[in-house]
Amino acid sequence: MLSERDRSQPDPQHPALSADRPQFVDNQHGNTLDAAIVAHLKALRQENAMLWGLDIATAFFNLPGFALLADELERVGKVRLLLGAEPRPEAAWPVRKPGDSPPAEFVREQVVHSLEELDAGLRHISKEE
Repeated sequence: MLSERDRSQPDPQHPALSADRPQFVDNQHGNTLDAAIVAHLKALRQENAMLWGLDIATAFFNLPGFALLADELERVGKVRLLLGAEPRPEAAWPVRKPGDSPPAEFVREQVVHSLEELDAGLRHISKEE
């Protein structure tokens, strides 16, 4: 019988962890998210692998893109999307000035500030609902 710890470790032989699975999609040379997901899900079905869920981390989501995946996603038990925030234009990036924190600390402060802005925006949206 497997212990809880053993069940929490992925089976390296499972087809979902094959070397052919998409790890990074950059939209170059046909390496698109829709093509990667569709090919991977079809390959899993050919292996008779039961796919309970699919987690996707992506910067953007739109309905036409979803339509390209919809038929394949219908066959998955659970789909979760992790969406990134729209980045600031480069011209709006803060510039480190004399007297500011050292470079690593300055970047950390900017990340913290950005996360606080995102959190405030999410709180505002949730109050409207």
